[in-house]
Amino acid sequence: MASGISLHSYIFDSFHTDFSKAFDHVDHNHLMSTLDSIGIGEPLLSWLCSYITNRIQWVTVDSTSSEHFMPSSGVPQGAVLSPLLFTLFVNSTPSVLQHTKLLIFADDMKIFLRIKSISDCHLLQNDLQRLVSWGESLGLDLNIPKCSVITFCRTNVAFLGPWSYGDLRK
Repeated sequence: MASGISLHSYIFDSFHTDFSKAFDHVDHNHLMSTLDSIGIGEPLLSWLCSYITNRIQWVTVDSTSSEHFMPSSGVPQGAVLSPLLFTLFVNSTPSVLQHTKLLIFADDMKIFLRIKSISDCHLLQNDLQRLVSWGESLGLDLNIPKCSVITFCRTNVAFLGPWSYGDLRK
């Protein structure tokens, strides 16, 4: 990520997020609405709906199987389409962020901002809080222990944090 950024004497703080069980929390109705709004029409929309809904699942450990159930949310783990469907599910992310840049692939998101002053720290913190609130509105919660902050700079500089994710500080 740093290869395309001119560091000079500035600091770039980058937040790397991890959403808990992100693919399992994709709301089917929201996903179908998103697909419809970006112009996915019939018959593909109906096919995608049938692909993610009414899927019977169960768990087998050794020779014992659980009861069959139909999950009300989620996209199939390991399926080729799942990263694309998740990316479309979170398609509204850029509109939530007002000051930071976003890098995204499937459930891996990174927001970053060049820090020139303490006011930039506040802008970054505000966007981080917007990202947390946006995720919660979609049923996606940050897995705080797996989130990280990376500071890119050319020289030793004073740390301007700490940053907070919701009620937790990092």
